[in-house]
Amino acid sequence: MKDRCLVVETEEKIKVVPLITDACLSCKNGCAKQGTPFAVGNSKGFDLQKGDLVFIEASKVSQSVQGLVSLLVPFACAVAGFFVSFFVNKKFNVPEKYAEALQVLFVLGFLVISAGCIYFFSRKFKNWGKPEVVEKL
Repeated sequence: MKDRCLVVETEEKIKVVPLITDACLSCKNGCAKQGTPFAVGNSKGFDLQKGDLVFIEASKVSQSVQGLVSLLVPFACAVAGFFVSFFVNKKFNVPEKYAEALQVLFVLGFLVISAGCIYFFSRKFKNWGKPEVVEKL
């Protein structure tokens, strides 16, 4: 996915601000809203100045890792919760009529825990795989 951005700093790091043009479709002013500045990479070595318009693109590796983690971790945790419920049922001699409810609770509980872990780690490693400038306008 490519986003159009405005370069706001080129001193230490290259910082850009995304231009959100589709946010106000009914707006008659014709202005573009600006987002929060963030750092980007410039591996292609474009000569960037403050005020330049650029296209940025997220790292393919970063997108792949995010996709795999967001799909595989919750699935693995749900399966683990399913099997853990069997051990809990046997350990505490849970009556047969409550065994299935306990399985559902463990699967949902492990899903919630996995979602919390993914949220925590996504905030802790926020800048892993910076977006790159792919085109200067």
